Amino acid sequence: MTTTGVFIFSFTFLFVISIMDTNSWSLSPYASTHPPSFQRVPQGNPQYVSLTDNFRCPVCWGVLREAVQTRCGHRACAQCVRDLLAGNPGGVVPCPVSDDTCVVLKEEEIHRDVSMRREIHKLEVYCNFRNEGCREILPWNALESHEETECPRVVVQCPNSCGSESCPRQKGEEADLLRHTEVFRDNHAYLTAQHSHQVALDTAGCRKDIQEINSSLQSLTERMTDQSRQMESLISALDGFKHTLKTIKIKAVSQTERLITLERRVDNMADRELVEKQGRSVMLLTERQGTLEQRVTHLERAGPSGGEGGACQPRGENDQRLALLDARFADIDLRMQVIETVNYGGVLMWKIRDYNLRKQDAKAGKTNSLYSQPFYTGPFWYKMCARVYLNGDGMGKGTHLSLFFVVQKGEYDALLPWPFKQKVTLMLLDQQNGSRHVVDSFRPDTTSSSYQRPVTEMNIASGCPLFISHVVLETPTYLRDDTIFIKVVVDSEGLKQH
Repeated sequence: MTTTGVFIFSFTFLFVISIMDTNSWSLSPYASTHPPSFQRVPQGNPQYVSLTDNFRCPVCWGVLREAVQTRCGHRACAQCVRDLLAGNPGGVVPCPVSDDTCVVLKEEEIHRDVSMRREIHKLEVYCNFRNEGCREILPWNALESHEETECPRVVVQCPNSCGSESCPRQKGEEADLLRHTEVFRDNHAYLTAQHSHQVALDTAGCRKDIQEINSSLQSLTERMTDQSRQMESLISALDGFKHTLKTIKIKAVSQTERLITLERRVDNMADRELVEKQGRSVMLLTERQGTLEQRVTHLERAGPSGGEGGACQPRGENDQRLALLDARFADIDLRMQVIETVNYGGVLMWKIRDYNLRKQDAKAGKTNSLYSQPFYTGPFWYKMCARVYLNGDGMGKGTHLSLFFVVQKGEYDALLPWPFKQKVTLMLLDQQNGSRHVVDSFRPDTTSSSYQRPVTEMNIASGCPLFISHVVLETPTYLRDDTIFIKVVVDSEGLKQH
């Protein structure tokens, strides 16, 4: 499209918009879209021969223009009524006459008063050149044509705008205008040539402007093309960055899994050493118990006087040995309680005491995480446990408690369906009124190694690094007597008995 075509299109568009704006009131029920000539008010404000109150608007007190009638029978200018309604949107607008018969104005109840408009057009008015000597009295709608063609006192200008004195249009004096044209013909010709020269200059200026616009348009087109190329290059680079970021994320996940696996192996090694050490301690404890029983028997036989190795041995040494035995028995009793609390219904109820001390140990790096006692979905089904980071792990480190679910290696894994598919629900229990438990549920991703058949003591943990913030957790609702309760529920739907 050429510059001229763009200019014509823009001008046409603006012209259409201006027409639409002008006719925006035409949707009103009392404004005609194309009013006939007898409904259009004549131009100007002439001097009326007689203007009674019947033809006056009660709002502006001028002559009724585009007269409309209210439901109570009163008349007003259409524009005055519009202004009243627009000034009180949604409010109550009373009739401007304000007598006993008046009602509230409603736009849909206001209609054009065609009869009054006809009468107003026929009002008698004086010619606007009355002061110059014209004595005509005529209907208002005939005033315009009278002044254009008939009024003898209208001042007539030279059609060539030569600057000579104008004279009133007098009947029979048209010859004076012709005579003036003859006398000033050369002057008129000069004026015409001067005007033509000015038009030529303006035309040349317009052409120059058009050339400059064409040049600017071409420059803008080249810049747009260049910007498009740069945009395509940026989009391509962005796609590359996205691919690189995706690769980095995949590598990060892989490294994280490897790190967790290494941590678990270290923990498993530590657990094995602890079990072996405790086994040796139990054996030693059993031997010492037998020795003590023998000594007690010997003391009973020897009596109060004792003898070598009898009751005369230092009492403090015996008390120390008895205290050590009590501690050993307490530890064994605690382990027996853990074994007795194992659940075979897919529910873990985990009580964690000394929360603040354990959290400080986690901050100091002494014990990063805690494992719960194992629980099962059935006597011969999946073996599982929970893992908690009191000081958070990953994104939640230092700000949240992180809670994870772990599938462990069990005795009957060869008989079970894999991968693990049961729904898991992690909960932190409300100790105040029991109505505000923190709950998060998920279904396992069967493609993850966390839910395949374990080949080591336990799979990689999965769950919620941002399970609950420390700010919320460390309130009386969830932390009481330095103790929290964690509950894990595994849905057993679909599991059949062996």
